[in-house]
Amino acid sequence: IGIIGLGKMGHGIALQLAEKGWRVIAYNRSAEKTKEYEKQGVIGTYSIKDFMSAFQHKTRIIWIMLPAGNPVEQMIFSEEGLLPYLDKG
Repeated sequence: IGIIGLGKMGHGIALQLAEKGWRVIAYNRSAEKTKEYEKQGVIGTYSIKDFMSAFQHKTRIIWIMLPAGNPVEQMIFSEEGLLPYLDKG
């Protein structure tokens, strides 16, 4: 599972899943937070390209834990976000 956003809620979800044996891939705009969670069993990535490349299968579960509104819209629909990696099939 991939988690975007390691804020108040995202970091707790990432750590709980990792503790339960899930392979958790995480991306956060702040590299410091990402490095902190790597020490706790989360696979840290430092760009959306690296985040998407870290998945082992074509089917991906991505959990976005960002503030509602523009941050989510930008993450999903911008060329710098997930849009170039979404299957448009």
